[in-house]
Amino acid sequence: MNDKIKYFFPKVKNRISRLVSKFSENLPVEKMSVRGLDSISCKVELVTRLERILGTCLSDTIRSASEEEKKSILLHADEAKQHIFKVLGSGPVKMEPINWSREIKTGYTWPVGVYYFKIRSLTPKGSDIKIPWEISRCHHLLWMAEAYCLTGDESYVEQVISQIQNWIKYNPLMYSVNWTCAMEVSIRAVNWMYSLALIGDSEAFTDRFAKEVYRSLYQHLFFVNRNLEKCIPYSNNHYFSDIVGMLFLGQLLSLTRDGRRTLKYAIKEYCKEVKLQVFPSGVNYERSVSYHRLMTELVLYPYYMLKRTGHHLPEVITDRLSRMLGYINQYTMANGCSPMVSDNDDGRLLPLVPIPFMKHAYLVKADNLDSRVASIGCQWLAPAYESDKSCVHAEANLAILKKDRLYVFISCFHRWRYDHITGNYLSTHLHNDLLSFVFADGETPIISDAGAYCYTSDIDTWKSFRTAKKHNTIIVDDEEPNLLGNFAFMMKYNSDAKPMLFSSCDIEHCEGEYTTIEGRMTHHREIDLGSSFVNILDSLVKNGAGHKAYMSFHFAEGVEAKLDGQTIKLFSGEKQYKMSLYSSSTLRLCIVNDTLSPSFGVLVHSKTLVVEFEFNEKAECVTRIER
Repeated sequence: MNDKIKYFFPKVKNRISRLVSKFSENLPVEKMSVRGLDSISCKVELVTRLERILGTCLSDTIRSASEEEKKSILLHADEAKQHIFKVLGSGPVKMEPINWSREIKTGYTWPVGVYYFKIRSLTPKGSDIKIPWEISRCHHLLWMAEAYCLTGDESYVEQVISQIQNWIKYNPLMYSVNWTCAMEVSIRAVNWMYSLALIGDSEAFTDRFAKEVYRSLYQHLFFVNRNLEKCIPYSNNHYFSDIVGMLFLGQLLSLTRDGRRTLKYAIKEYCKEVKLQVFPSGVNYERSVSYHRLMTELVLYPYYMLKRTGHHLPEVITDRLSRMLGYINQYTMANGCSPMVSDNDDGRLLPLVPIPFMKHAYLVKADNLDSRVASIGCQWLAPAYESDKSCVHAEANLAILKKDRLYVFISCFHRWRYDHITGNYLSTHLHNDLLSFVFADGETPIISDAGAYCYTSDIDTWKSFRTAKKHNTIIVDDEEPNLLGNFAFMMKYNSDAKPMLFSSCDIEHCEGEYTTIEGRMTHHREIDLGSSFVNILDSLVKNGAGHKAYMSFHFAEGVEAKLDGQTIKLFSGEKQYKMSLYSSSTLRLCIVNDTLSPSFGVLVHSKTLVVEFEFNEKAECVTRIER
């Protein structure tokens, strides 16, 4: 069957579903959303079901956390108890009382009482809808519930209950900004469930509150079921988050007809989407390391929950999950942090321990609180790859080189699987980072990716972070390798990428190239990594004369750079490095003040080396960085 015909009927179904959602404002949704309310009559029944789903020793596991983990939990719990929020670069902001619809950076407040289908267009420039969404994910409730387990202090429980009740009061079903995205609804439901399980033995947790929160969770299920974010023909992390919410809520509400139907559908879709969205090597097809971490959590926690509740999962799911964990083991640097490759938005499903955004190693360290909680009742999955070995993932067109304590991550570009259907437009979290690289020495980052900074609050700035000039690569005649579309997440395919070649011996080696379709420019890059150096050989080919090349090297935060002719001296703490460039063309070098975004909504000062040169038809440039 022709692919366009194959996906026609699902697209029609999606369209009908959106029209139903649009006009359901006039339906008795309040009554429709509580048909199974009588399935649980008291607190004991709710807590028992939560323990069956999430495990009976959750509290004990929290208590066995390391002293450092406990300190972090208590610190963040105390802030949450005082209504102090630090989200997406806002800094600490105290809200008294909590306003769940307020953007705490700009002060803009989305209206309550407006139907959710009408809210999306109300976002003013500069205000970020992700901030109220992030607060309403309720990660902070989880930390207060954990603090109660550690201290026995009932004031934490009182705050958890009070804030949930407050959220329900000021966010009526389908009538606030926090009902505009099913992904957010799903993540909030999961965090509520874990929080409730942790405070289940408190006397402050009454039968009345149990019925109230159960009713709201039923409404969460009702909303997600009717607002699935499934894109045709492709899927993404939003739809997978919806599925995860349906899995947890379906289990909780399995005494009802809607719960059972939801659970059956969600298990089927979970298995299908894992195989669709994760390459056989374990790399998430959106190829952002930040979203890979999120997707790993989205696959991991439901996996153990389903195993715990007696559901059989195909062996391929276990294999893909193991390889996802293995990939994290590969790309994390010696300091446990990830490189910033493509988009990042600080997304987490279940942050059991508050940690810096770039720390990903907790997912592959079995002695960490997160992994212990995940592995309750199930054997831990051994990572599929050795963390100290170089590797290449041809299907995702990326490579990771490791030699002694040196580290290089190289990005290329992989033509998207659905581009023949979507009109050559790529709707993923990719950047124009073809052949860009990240370089670190042990725990010291030297060459860094610039990050993403923001999304819809400032689309122009976000687009600038996606350009080739914001990455450690070359751009010729100001022609972007792939064209940024008018819509924020769109990128038009314009480059024919070729797979990485890879070899490993005394010197780790990889190479790759791409050719632009319209400009007919070819960029070939070879990278050699030794015990104390990295060499980069760039070869450019473009017909005609008078071409201008622009090459960037974005130094990590805290790295100082001094220019000395064609040599750059780099300083990071007590470590020093020499960077040398050689070319048959005349190179113009300049170190400029710049910015990086280490996490969403955060900008830090940095230095960037800009290299410019002219060439006719062909050019080569060699860059060497050594201790």
